[in-house]
Amino acid sequence: KDALVAAIAEEGFRLFAAQLRAHVAACTSPKVTDRLREMSVGYVAFALEHPAYLRVIFGGVVDKTRAPAGLKQAAEDAYAVLRTLVAEGVASGELRAGDPDELALACWSLSHGFAMLIVDRALPQPLIAAGPAEAMTRAISGVLLEGLARRPRG
Repeated sequence: KDALVAAIAEEGFRLFAAQLRAHVAACTSPKVTDRLREMSVGYVAFALEHPAYLRVIFGGVVDKTRAPAGLKQAAEDAYAVLRTLVAEGVASGELRAGDPDELALACWSLSHGFAMLIVDRALPQPLIAAGPAEAMTRAISGVLLEGLARRPRG
């Protein structure tokens, strides 16, 4: 059973990473913040299209300490999409200075939390009525990314 669940999780991570990459690649803006916003849209879209995969890959079903090498690599590849963008933004000065993993965790937490609120149908009615998930994802990502953006001291 564990091997089957691990194989499902590995496939889920591969699909997830592909969706994130596709959303980033479709963004024509050179700005890291724009590409991060689109990656977040891809995250939420994946959650809506594949809620069962989302639950398997992030729901604690698989013991990460005993995960097969293929699953670990697939998970790392998915995370690398986000971390690479954040590291690029820090290096270029578009994002504030800081540990790319800490900044990536902030982005990941926002995207994942929002995705789970939608999938679990936990959003309050006024937020559900506010509009489609894609538009809401762009809006809340903007709030986070404006907070991450580097500001001149003055």
